[in-house]
Amino acid sequence: MNLDYFRLHIKEELKKEGLTLYTLSQKADLSEDTLRSLIYGKSQDVKLSTISKIADVLHCSVDYLIGRNSWFYDENTLKRIQELSPRSLLTLQALIKIELKSTQEKSENNKDIITVLIPTGNIKDGTYYDNANFTTHDISSYPDSLKKIINLGLLITTDSYEPQYYNNDILLLSTVKKPEYGDVVVYQNNDGQIFIRRFVQSGLEPIDKFGIKILPSEQHLFSPIGVIIKVTKEFDIEQYR
Repeated sequence: MNLDYFRLHIKEELKKEGLTLYTLSQKADLSEDTLRSLIYGKSQDVKLSTISKIADVLHCSVDYLIGRNSWFYDENTLKRIQELSPRSLLTLQALIKIELKSTQEKSENNKDIITVLIPTGNIKDGTYYDNANFTTHDISSYPDSLKKIINLGLLITTDSYEPQYYNNDILLLSTVKKPEYGDVVVYQNNDGQIFIRRFVQSGLEPIDKFGIKILPSEQHLFSPIGVIIKVTKEFDIEQYR
């Protein structure tokens, strides 16, 4: 079991449900000290019965709490997949295909591989059009603390974001971390365009000179793909000589 996912998901669900540790302890019939030990890292051994009690109170599955990918068995998720556009379904199929290939490569070569999205269709705002092009990136040498939260990449294919990000840089994203104020996040709108913005209290701020600010009243039109955790510098200096 991934205890980091477990702790992260408990914190997220407590915030979502508007519950305190005390309230959770009362509803789950667990001591508050036990919960604090679980969430803040002192306890390294968790009983299934304890996880089950917490999941019941937080209205989520045990699989979700422990970071096990069980979303394919979720009826609501399957229904949402069926409602996707043909373009989105092709993207999903391509992503599944490369994830299967990555899993096989990891098993055969003892590598830790993540999928990297290759966007196209750049405009001055640094906006990309997703056309289901993917590659992979090896994070085997990364610290475990990073490998536990990084699970997707985005290749920079424009110079619009310089000097923050350069052409061929790979942005390593966490799709499990919820955006917090100050985070730089990759968003997608309903048209499949991808935007990179800093999440602040007053909206979504551009990180380049071309981007426009997205106001809080417009944020519902943009879905977060992932929070940028790390940037790998892969640009070719020769292209700037």
